[in-house]
Amino acid sequence: MDQGIINRYGFNSDGADVVLDRLEKLRSEGELPGVLIVNLGKNKTAEAIPDYVYGVKKFKDVADMMVVNISSPNTPGLRNLQGKKELTNLMSAVVKTRNAECPKTPLLVKIAPDLTDTELKDVCNVVMSTKVCFVIMSSLKMECVLSNAEKTCVTWSYPPRCVSFECVQNVFSIDRMRYL
Repeated sequence: MDQGIINRYGFNSDGADVVLDRLEKLRSEGELPGVLIVNLGKNKTAEAIPDYVYGVKKFKDVADMMVVNISSPNTPGLRNLQGKKELTNLMSAVVKTRNAECPKTPLLVKIAPDLTDTELKDVCNVVMSTKVCFVIMSSLKMECVLSNAEKTCVTWSYPPRCVSFECVQNVFSIDRMRYL
């Protein structure tokens, strides 16, 4: 594989409480200039909707924006949330919570670049109907090119750039869609 890296990390973290304490400390000390975008993901063994709702509530006072990340290929089942029904249920709950807890905080959704055209159109329609601000298309795609095939991995390299570019073109062609 030319000019690429292998990613097996997923959403490693010390947990929401520890991260929030760090962010609050940095902000109170003036060490957190600029815009703070909190990347929300679900735990491997948790139910998705309660986990994302918890994240919105937890970080409402420190986040300038929040990303609902449903594209990490290293979190089992996470990409299933990109399905029309699953995404509608998730984003309806997250938007409802955001509107109640921190209505001025923009929400973004991070999706995979290797969705089919139909899946991408469904995602965009859900995003528009739930009034999410932006879509972020990652540069990771599900692919393992290692000889040790039993290890789960994804590649991040130059070849997926063409997949991401095609995804951006497809999103851009869907009416009224804003993209990032």
